[in-house]
Amino acid sequence: MTLPPLDRRPRVAIVSQRGLHRHVSRSSFYEFEDLVATVEDATWIVPQWDSPESSGSFSSRLVSRVLKWQGLELRRIPRVQPVPLNGHWDLMVFFCLTENDLKQLRYMPQWRRHCSRAVVWIGEMWLRKVEKFAADLRLFDNFDEIFLDFGETAEVLSKRLRRPVHYLPFGVDTQRFSPLPDAPERTIDMLSVGRRSDANHAALLDYERRMGIHYQYDATWLTDVHDFADHRRQLIHRIQRAKCFLVGPAKLNVPEQTLGQSELSARYLEGAAAGAALIGESPRAAQFQDLFDWPDAIVEWDMYSDDSSALHSLLQNPARLRRIHNTNVVQCLRRHDWIHRWEDVLSKLGYALSPTGEARKQLLSERADELMSPSHPHANFAEKVR
Repeated sequence: MTLPPLDRRPRVAIVSQRGLHRHVSRSSFYEFEDLVATVEDATWIVPQWDSPESSGSFSSRLVSRVLKWQGLELRRIPRVQPVPLNGHWDLMVFFCLTENDLKQLRYMPQWRRHCSRAVVWIGEMWLRKVEKFAADLRLFDNFDEIFLDFGETAEVLSKRLRRPVHYLPFGVDTQRFSPLPDAPERTIDMLSVGRRSDANHAALLDYERRMGIHYQYDATWLTDVHDFADHRRQLIHRIQRAKCFLVGPAKLNVPEQTLGQSELSARYLEGAAAGAALIGESPRAAQFQDLFDWPDAIVEWDMYSDDSSALHSLLQNPARLRRIHNTNVVQCLRRHDWIHRWEDVLSKLGYALSPTGEARKQLLSERADELMSPSHPHANFAEKVR
């Protein structure tokens, strides 16, 4: 089945939460949306709060909770504006961080009449939330296909929903994250971004003091983001300059929320695409081994360990590091760009990539081929990949 050509009308509508939520955890989701908008010339549908001061930010939510705890109420509770729709699309895509985002459907009256097909991608739905969300599972009936980033949750929901459920892992904008061809000098020996374990952090601080390495980490807890594109740009600059990048399963330091569920986080893709060596703990999710199946994809380090010997061994082997750096970049260019995830979504519906999407995929493949060419200055350090 082939969709109408792009010059007829936009075939895709993107329903984004970016007008309601500015939390840093949504950055990679908005990056996926931007990619789809680029290759599809898509129409944006962006719900907004009904007043400019209603940002849905962490600070505004905190103030609201404190006032409520003290027996007070805000004079006016912000609400989402109704979203009138005009036009018709072949495919409407809902990008959600959690299952709660689906409740925004109530502000889009009769939205299903405006699209031939509809899909939803939820990046973070924990098994413990399935029962709590049970009364609202009927919301999934509005969609033709459901995509989840968490493999265990996808397996459970596939047995409970009447619509097909698929595992769709995180991706990354490899064009932006790739440090090649003009790779900056890797002046950061070890980089930690976001969540980390106390044991690993203590070990790294000790190793930094003893060995004089450059260990860079977040000293503050970042919540809301002013400009998502700028935030991603700063993240890219940091990882491209890192030799090693600390990684761990999603929400690794809050076991009371995960309850033993071990899933892929965006950090693995971001670190690998920027060419850093990933060191840390692999998720136990079965799908992870298929996604990161090349040698040294992860240098294992128990997140509860204070032994820094794995990092020391890696930093003392420059040839191994360079091979890892370039192999990670090649693998991501070939397999883990957002265009590969978008192609997976379309293929489940029987659709093909747009010409712009095919061109991007081809360009990424050519860049990987160049890196593997014997004439490339980094070729000797990259593993042969499929």
